Amino acid sequence: MEIKMDHANNAKINKMLEAAIACAAQDGLSNEEMEQIGGIFKTVVSIGKDIQAIFAEHGAFTEIDGWKEDEVDFSFESIRDVLNEFASNVLFKPETYEQITVDDKYAGEVAEALGNSITLQILCRSIAVAISAADGDIINAEHEAIQALTKKFHPQIKELNPLMLTICSAIEKPTALAIPCPRGPVVVSMPVFILYSG
Repeated sequence: MEIKMDHANNAKINKMLEAAIACAAQDGLSNEEMEQIGGIFKTVVSIGKDIQAIFAEHGAFTEIDGWKEDEVDFSFESIRDVLNEFASNVLFKPETYEQITVDDKYAGEVAEALGNSITLQILCRSIAVAISAADGDIINAEHEAIQALTKKFHPQIKELNPLMLTICSAIEKPTALAIPCPRGPVVVSMPVFILYSG
C-alpha cells in the first residue's frame, strides 16, 4: 500500500521536534541528553494519538478556549520519514540544534508553525523538559528557552503541567540522587523533571 505523504503535517512535527531539542541544546547536547532523545520517537507516535483522544473525549476543543480540534496525523506510517530524517540530523549534525537561539523571535516562529494544536504544543514542551533534565539538571539557559516557547503557546498550556509530567515519564530515565537519611545518604532513583515547575 502506498502512503501519501502529508508535507504540511510532517513540517509541523519536524518543527515541534526541532524546537524541543533546541531548548535542551542551549548548553550543548550532552551524552545523556543524546541518549534520551531515542525515547522521543515512541512518544510522538503513541502519546500524540493518546493526547488527541483524551481531549476529544472530554470536549476540550472549544472556540472559547481557543483550542482547535487536532488534525495532526500521528500514525507511524504517516510520520515515519520525518522521524527518520530527524534522528539522522540529531545523530550526525547535533550542532544544527545547538546553534539555534530560542528567543522570542524563534519562539514566535515555532508557535506559528504549530498553530493552535494542543497536542503539538504539549509534546514540544514536554520533550524539551525531559531532554533538558536528562543530564541531571535543567540549567538557566534551558529553562529560559522553555519559558520563551511557553509564552508564545496557548495561555492555558501551563495548566496542563500534570499531563506534561506524565509524558516526561514516558521518555525520561530516572537520575540517581543522594537523599539525606538519618543513617547516612541513600541513593534513590528520582526523575529530575519532577522538580521542574516552569
